[in-house]
Amino acid sequence: MRKEIGGRGGGVAFVVLGLVLSMGLTALWVQAQEQGQGGAPAAAEAVELASGQEAAEAAEQTGQAEQAEQQPPTLTLALAEQFLEAAKAEAIKQGWTMSFAVVDTAGRQVALIRMDGARWMTTRVAQAKAFTAATFRRPSAAVEELAEQRPDLFQSLIQLIDEPMLLAGGGLPIIIDGRLLGGVGASGGTEAEDIDCAQVGLDAIGAE
Repeated sequence: MRKEIGGRGGGVAFVVLGLVLSMGLTALWVQAQEQGQGGAPAAAEAVELASGQEAAEAAEQTGQAEQAEQQPPTLTLALAEQFLEAAKAEAIKQGWTMSFAVVDTAGRQVALIRMDGARWMTTRVAQAKAFTAATFRRPSAAVEELAEQRPDLFQSLIQLIDEPMLLAGGGLPIIIDGRLLGGVGASGGTEAEDIDCAQVGLDAIGAE
């Protein structure tokens, strides 16, 4: 009798224990589901924020690139030096000793070089040609036509400008993207040789 009663009690205990464990596991499972459901929106929100940040950075970079492309060209020392190097290389190639000048739109000097063996006066001549080309926005040789067609007007301009000008070949305007940036001048050879070196230099900097 005692053994039978004891056996029934043990069975009840096992049933109760099973129910407790089942309830605990169920609660844990529900909690895990709730946490999983709550974490999904958070993860989605994080992805959305990251995507938005990347899009903003990409838009900013695109805007900076477009702004850089829209900036008008300017005459910098680096650009002037690039012209001088190309013009000098052409003179060396041809065996000529020359001087080259670069001025801005106001005719102010930006860069000037005189090659070994070039006569001292060639620097002044190159500067005058560059100034003439920049002032009249045309080759210095072409300004001679204006002087011949309207001599009185040209003489008045010379007095008004009060700067040395030279109506000889070798001075060319610097025009990039339709914008006047200044002028260049070459001296030391014949007019044709001066023009050739000046044009090679302009071609090197992408001028018209």
